Amino acid sequence: MPFAASINAPGVYHFTFMVTDNDSASSSATVTVTVRNNLWVVFGTNSIFFREGSKVHSGDVGAPFPAQGRTLDGKEEATIGEGVVVPAGSAVYANALEVKEKSKVDTAYYNRVVDRAKPNILHGFSPLPSGLTAPALSAPSGSPGTQDIWVNGNKQDCKAPNTTCLNSGDTLQPGAYSELRSRAGNRGGDDDKNGNGKDKDNAKKGPVVLYMAAGDYFFENIDLGQSTELRFNGAARIYIAQRLDTDQDSFIGPASGSGVTAKNIAFYIGGINGKKGAIRSNPKSLDIGQNNTVQANLYAPNGSIVLRERTSATGAFVARDVQVSERVDVTLDSAFPQ
Repeated sequence: MPFAASINAPGVYHFTFMVTDNDSASSSATVTVTVRNNLWVVFGTNSIFFREGSKVHSGDVGAPFPAQGRTLDGKEEATIGEGVVVPAGSAVYANALEVKEKSKVDTAYYNRVVDRAKPNILHGFSPLPSGLTAPALSAPSGSPGTQDIWVNGNKQDCKAPNTTCLNSGDTLQPGAYSELRSRAGNRGGDDDKNGNGKDKDNAKKGPVVLYMAAGDYFFENIDLGQSTELRFNGAARIYIAQRLDTDQDSFIGPASGSGVTAKNIAFYIGGINGKKGAIRSNPKSLDIGQNNTVQANLYAPNGSIVLRERTSATGAFVARDVQVSERVDVTLDSAFPQ
């Protein structure tokens, strides 16, 4: 006899079936069904690549659609590099999946798999489930303006036409701007390029901090120098027509005491890689520098997200292609509709 059940929420469900024959003899069996609600922490509509030593702390990762052209690392849409960890409670979804040596993937769903040192995948399932859809964010309504913003700019920066210069610690209000740039800060120590400890002024200087009030922002580009912090005092949506780039040791996320988390801060980047939009073109749509801390959601549907080495990234990271570099940690706190 056919059995059908409608399940509207994720979880583990147990169904016990009992059969009784005409002689009143009976037998029962219990079937356990696990229903997953995909909570994507990393998703590539074309491909994803987790490099050596990176780790997923929570959330699923996916590249479930057939690639349209080149992928980040060879033929497979998803590559899990050497020593990468995808723990229990998280899963990889890929049209084609490569798992390299010394990796630990608890659960994976795929149409094709290359496991370089079995059994890197503890629980593997094929074919890939049907009905998977790409997460997406709606861009706020508006467009960039004409006023440039410099934070910690020098005299020449501040003399440029249509430029407003802000000091570290100032607050930017929501609105339409052109470029947002910052000069490098310093997290302490010797900043002299010769490493001789004589750059005393820079050694005392801390990071450059710009506070962002709650609301919607529009920029042409954002380019943050080393040790720059964007700290949000409330929920915000940031639309960038072209690109977002940060240098090393920078921070994007909530201000202390703001009461917001990564899911309340969403960046929508509309630009492509380089001039032609190819997967190898530079600069990338969204490039997060080494040793950054990101507590925000990043969405770059037309290009690539690169999370560079030793970055800690909390939120959700969705693009055409997503590279999670060496020793990067990703943790779910999603703003994307689920």
